[in-house]
Amino acid sequence: MYKAESSSSKVIVIDTRMTTDLSQPLYDYLCKKIGTEDIVKVRRLCYAIFEYLFAITPANSYFSWISSSLFFTYIYSGSKADGLDLKGSDTDIMCVFHCVNVFENPLYKLGTFSCHTSTEYTKRGFVRLKPNFLVALLAPFYCKQRDGQVFLSSELVKTMAIPLIRRYLDVFIHGPCITTADEANDIAVCLRSKSWIAQAQPWVFRNRLWPSYELVSQIVDYGVLFVPIGSKGSQNEDIEWRVSFSVAEKHLVYSFTHVQLLSYALLKILLKEVIDLSAICKGLLCSYFIKTLIFWILEEEMSSLKQQNCISYFNRLIFRLRYYVKVNFLPHYFISEYNLFENRFCSKQQQTLVDLLTDIYQKGIFCFLNSETLSDFFGTNLSTWTYFTGFDYELISTAISILNDCLMFDVSPNTLVVLFSRYKLVSHRYLYTLYWCAVCQHIGHKTIGIQERSNKDQYKRYKTYLPYLVMGLQKDAITGWLCLASYFFSVHNYKTCLILIEYILHKCCFEESSDAESHIGRVNNLEIEAIKYGVGNAHDICSRHFVDLTTKFQLSCQVRPEKIQLETVINLRAISSPFVYTHFLRFMCCHHLRDFNGVPYALRDLQRLISKHQFDATFCLGLAYATLKEYATAMSLLLSCSRGLKSSNNSEFANLIIELDLVINKLKRASS
Repeated sequence: MYKAESSSSKVIVIDTRMTTDLSQPLYDYLCKKIGTEDIVKVRRLCYAIFEYLFAITPANSYFSWISSSLFFTYIYSGSKADGLDLKGSDTDIMCVFHCVNVFENPLYKLGTFSCHTSTEYTKRGFVRLKPNFLVALLAPFYCKQRDGQVFLSSELVKTMAIPLIRRYLDVFIHGPCITTADEANDIAVCLRSKSWIAQAQPWVFRNRLWPSYELVSQIVDYGVLFVPIGSKGSQNEDIEWRVSFSVAEKHLVYSFTHVQLLSYALLKILLKEVIDLSAICKGLLCSYFIKTLIFWILEEEMSSLKQQNCISYFNRLIFRLRYYVKVNFLPHYFISEYNLFENRFCSKQQQTLVDLLTDIYQKGIFCFLNSETLSDFFGTNLSTWTYFTGFDYELISTAISILNDCLMFDVSPNTLVVLFSRYKLVSHRYLYTLYWCAVCQHIGHKTIGIQERSNKDQYKRYKTYLPYLVMGLQKDAITGWLCLASYFFSVHNYKTCLILIEYILHKCCFEESSDAESHIGRVNNLEIEAIKYGVGNAHDICSRHFVDLTTKFQLSCQVRPEKIQLETVINLRAISSPFVYTHFLRFMCCHHLRDFNGVPYALRDLQRLISKHQFDATFCLGLAYATLKEYATAMSLLLSCSRGLKSSNNSEFANLIIELDLVINKLKRASS
């Protein structure tokens, strides 16, 4: 038993014997804080789809800032691709330049452009790349001469994509990566060897409990990558390339059980929020060391780790990390002769780090008392943390966000089925049903509004694709109905549109203020119990309570009423809030039906929404007053929108600002 002082200056008396009873509550808490097994699968699916999207993106698209897919293959790596969305995590993108093949044997060359590796005068884990004659001839600006030979310069190659990226983003060089100014994205240009290198050959044949032979074979078949960074302090640092096993490590992390993955996340949080708080120890350890530590532990003593043992497993990891720091040797997982701790810290730093890890080991899980992420675990009865995983809003919203990104690129439904199956998400029926409803909604919107040459063909199109819109009603509580209402508005069926809007307003009780706009009402205990015992359907709860408020809402509902004929503006895609859009659509219906009582009520409701949705509501009010030909009021409202967008300095709003300025100029001319 010992006393610990929390960040709130309250002294908490802790009985360390309680740790044997805290593993299950801790596991439940981490699932809630970091993510359930399902959420992790959805996050991984998200990045798998992004990789697929990059592969099919044409060179003239927005994403051409990383150049065309004809030359690069894109691989997401790092914590986010592993399924962890921790505070401060960035997005790592490996841009594999597949026009150049790398080989170890200079006699074995495949393709016109190739390089072969040289380990002469390099440390373990690093190589120099000798380009063939054609590469040296066509790309002399990326080569350097050394010792009478020509080598591909890592220093010059990693700057290759900077001119392309700087057209869209502000970036700088950080290690082997090109990093965005906000440090949210790391982009590394790298080369690939399709064969497993000799330095890592002993790893293939090691006696091990983990990973399986099938996984080892899959990893070896892919080969390795080479990232443009040399060994620090080497005379050849500018022409050395580090061997990267990012793809292999991604496969290994994907094979973790959820308890092991949460333990990995726990160590990453420990590193950022406990160890790095020490001025002497800050920066001595990194996330890659944590990952390597877990790989070694699993290979040597792989066991069926249970939720009830997660704290003892965490302590075992800390004990092993302390040992590695004490002996100043952490072997690279794939190249065991390569010491990751070489020249990492001086003797004083090493001793301080050992002492700190000793203290952490003695405290156990209570070392997180002052952690920003985990401290609230200790703020309540520690034995009451339970987490019901039958229905999860984060899981739903993450899936919807993925689908919106995919539908924007017109990814075929069959492709998404394959990806969902690969990540074993089809077993979650409500998520799978949600996915199909979203796809149906997208197909219906994209095709039903296309104009045909004759009324007969138009009617056939209506009969064919209206069922898709109807199936899309089950996507969530609001947007499916809004899209159906938008369609009826576009064909001038204002009365039907108004009936649907009144149903939406009644269903959602918009008059009542709510802090949680991502869902309508609360999932009550009866509904939770119904799902828990298999009586209820989680998707039914989703369609009653969940609201799609993702940032891509304006794209997921592309077919907003395109036939809204305003004298000043016809583009409503700037509206991202379904709540504001509903009231604006009601105003337009009342205006076209000449309902002079309904128009002021609709304007009043839009005015009330300004406090919660300032831009959207102000923008819609401006359009509404422009429709009523009250140009001075409309111009005042749209000017405030334009000033707000300009002050944000967000490049995403550039086109919208231009459109708004054009509208404002039209209003000035109309009012003069």
